[in-house]
Amino acid sequence: MNRENSLMKETPIVEMNSISKRFGGIVALDRVNFVVSNGEIHALVGENGAGKSTLMNILNGSIQPDEGDIFLSGQKVEIKNPYIAQKLGISMVHQELKLFPELTVAENIFFGRQSKNFFVNWRNLFSKAESILSQLGAKLKSSEKVKNLSVAQMQQVEIAKALFRKCNLLIMDEPTASLTPEEVNSLFVILEKLSEDGVSIVYISHRLEEVFRISDRITVLRDGHAVGTLHTSGTDKDEVIKLMLGSEKKLHSVDRKKRTSFGGKGELLRVNRLNLKGKFRDISFHLSEGEILGIAGLMGSGRTELLLALFGFLPISSGEIYVRGKKYYPRSPGSAVEIGFALVPENRKEQGLILGMSVKDNILFAEFRNFCKFGFLDQSREKRTAESMINRLNIKVDSILQKVKTLSGGNQQKVVVGKWVLADADILLLDEPTRGIDVRAKEEVINIIQDLVAEGKAAIVVSSELSEITRISDRILVLYNGEIVKELPGGTDIKTVTKYVTGGKVYE
Repeated sequence: MNRENSLMKETPIVEMNSISKRFGGIVALDRVNFVVSNGEIHALVGENGAGKSTLMNILNGSIQPDEGDIFLSGQKVEIKNPYIAQKLGISMVHQELKLFPELTVAENIFFGRQSKNFFVNWRNLFSKAESILSQLGAKLKSSEKVKNLSVAQMQQVEIAKALFRKCNLLIMDEPTASLTPEEVNSLFVILEKLSEDGVSIVYISHRLEEVFRISDRITVLRDGHAVGTLHTSGTDKDEVIKLMLGSEKKLHSVDRKKRTSFGGKGELLRVNRLNLKGKFRDISFHLSEGEILGIAGLMGSGRTELLLALFGFLPISSGEIYVRGKKYYPRSPGSAVEIGFALVPENRKEQGLILGMSVKDNILFAEFRNFCKFGFLDQSREKRTAESMINRLNIKVDSILQKVKTLSGGNQQKVVVGKWVLADADILLLDEPTRGIDVRAKEEVINIIQDLVAEGKAAIVVSSELSEITRISDRILVLYNGEIVKELPGGTDIKTVTKYVTGGKVYE
């Protein structure tokens, strides 16, 4: 987009001046200045903990600043709560979903605004919801209960809620974390239309390719400081990453050569004509030691269900699975773990972690019984093992007893991976392993996967980020409507992968 000059001539819709915020002894924001122009799509980027969400929660009224002033269209305002923010025309789609699972999609979109009297015109309610959802390109039934939706569909409902409020400033915190490329395309069409209509958008994302595709300007936060605001058309990823990390460090390319001593030496897994009714059919592939097999596909293509079936969460209808040449039937996750499988699920908070437990207990969870001796826990060995894994994976914690729910997304993901590293699993099933984590954490997780596979283990990686799939995979299987439609070599260009992922259509 190239509208910076015309945008900057107008009065900014938002000016945040010298905003500071402390939580105890931690400085979350230190005299941050942030300006958004009318009709601008302004990206806000930085590592986890840089202060992005804190700054936007202040603008949304969820958090009060310790210092600083906020101006809307030149007028000083005090935003004491989200209700006042909404009255001022500010809406925020949070990274954490805020939906009522027992209510329908329509009821969630219009919650609190269904009717001015005791009667609800349900037909009208559902019709209006369908209209909003169709704008998003979301194929959802407005009468469906939210608890039956996927994570991606729940995210679409959150976005629809914000659009319904007809806001002047829309804050989006990682809105595409669970969306497929096709769904992202649909969302961006809506954002560009809103921008053309004069709605300003603050777009928080770790996905720099999206930031460069959709934004007019980029503001970078690092350690609670605003370290630069750049015109998107006049910068590149390397400059943004330099500002984010505070160094000249660039994202390195994956070195597949370090795995060649293992690749193809021994077959770990073979799948023959695997079927799961209504999810996938006639799936056949093999996986060797030292290999990363990428799986690309849209949401609903069967990619996640395939991993869950291999791990024993979903019962296969027919087909054969061989592990190290021996026939295997995945009766349960327990049997999968015993034979050497590990699963890093798409939703780490609900499926991969016990949030109320400590980092130590989460890391040791899969091997807990091995720390018992004569009916007693060997606490000293527990402590040494947990600390060793934390150091090995560079997990940032204050203590091994720290609750895992207090960690950043990237560190939570490393705890999930660490659990399976400790279990010495040979076949890693990784579903969106870098979803919702920042640039540095993504590289660290990818490096961990690389190192494990270089030791002779193998990995099957599902990712919606096609650039990631093509970068780390030795081979890529493309799933479309539950079938493998193409096998491609690692490093295949994104345009070609997209062609097969979308059933033949190429997005320029």
